[in-house]
Amino acid sequence: MVSDRPTFILSLGPFALMSMMLATMFVNVFAFSVDSRTNPATRKFSCINTMAYNLRLQSQKNTRNWMKINTLHAAGVNTNDEEVAVTSSAAADGLYKKFADHAAEQLLETGWLKNDDTVPLDLSEKQAPARGSKTESIVRITTQALIPKTKASNSDDNDDENKQLVRYARITLLETVPVSSEGDGVVSPNGIQVLNFVVLPNADTTLPVLGIDLVSLPGSRHLLLLDAQPMAVPNPHESHWEEWYNKHVRGSVDHPEKISDESLKYAWGGDFPETVKKYVSKYALWTRLQNISEDTSTEQKPSDDKTMSNDTSTTPAVKAIQEDIFVAFQAHLDAYLELLGRYASDIAAVEGDNHQSSYLDYRRNNDPAKPMLNSLFGPEWTQTLLDKVLFPQD
Repeated sequence: MVSDRPTFILSLGPFALMSMMLATMFVNVFAFSVDSRTNPATRKFSCINTMAYNLRLQSQKNTRNWMKINTLHAAGVNTNDEEVAVTSSAAADGLYKKFADHAAEQLLETGWLKNDDTVPLDLSEKQAPARGSKTESIVRITTQALIPKTKASNSDDNDDENKQLVRYARITLLETVPVSSEGDGVVSPNGIQVLNFVVLPNADTTLPVLGIDLVSLPGSRHLLLLDAQPMAVPNPHESHWEEWYNKHVRGSVDHPEKISDESLKYAWGGDFPETVKKYVSKYALWTRLQNISEDTSTEQKPSDDKTMSNDTSTTPAVKAIQEDIFVAFQAHLDAYLELLGRYASDIAAVEGDNHQSSYLDYRRNNDPAKPMLNSLFGPEWTQTLLDKVLFPQD
């Protein structure tokens, strides 16, 4: 019987849960040999230290069995005892690389944005050793920053016409890369992979923030959030997402309260705490993919081609990410850009009070990846990245 601890932690909501998952997996996967009594980060997460200590005492097989009743498994998907890598093509490109590429392409095609060449190189890309991995690897973080194109100055234009529709966009990838790999674009199939993608609209409007966090951890554990995060209460743009939600998230049963996972294509990721409820819409895709089982995988066709014998099939969760989740991601971005496009020439129509400033404060101080980034790259660099690049206020 599963203990009450996972249920309690899941009740804290996506931001707290992602933070705990990332911090715990960082201790386990990268195996920092630092005594928890002298490490401020591990003192802060005492329950995580306990779980990591227990993991180190177990054999690899017993660890997997133990994780079936701990928080990490509650935040993951069911897998076989054998380690399963992503397909060779997915490993070559990275699980979320095509998501990032598609996002950048679509945003640039709007003509509203351009690449920000002013971001310092040491903040747009950085790497650190992935200690404890089976092969010599590094953890690499890259950020593509997009800013508004400068409008042509015209003295006859009024201030409203000169306002930019989009404040900025950020596309950040964190991947585990084998040192022995030749060239770019090769990631470790069993390493951590994260995509953080945000688009902030004009700060004087009620338009939502596009907030997407896709987190995949070793052992086929995934935590996915796709949302147009409301910046005003009540949310005047909520109905815009109903069609997308019904097609890509809702199951065959009409159950909008999300009490039962049977009403959704993917298991609901857990309730939200009061502190973050205002940042999450009722039409979010928020899942841990825990209702994906091996029975849903496609049948493997036999082949006489010897080169095929070296390929490894995906887990059902990875297959879902590569296919259905990617389609939902594309459609979600399309819907968001469609909403922005309605007001491209009339921003004044959506001007109003919002809590975009408090949202940015929250992300800078409580971003789920912050504890892990602190350990990898240092607190000073991490805070600079959050303040100056990922979630700047100015």
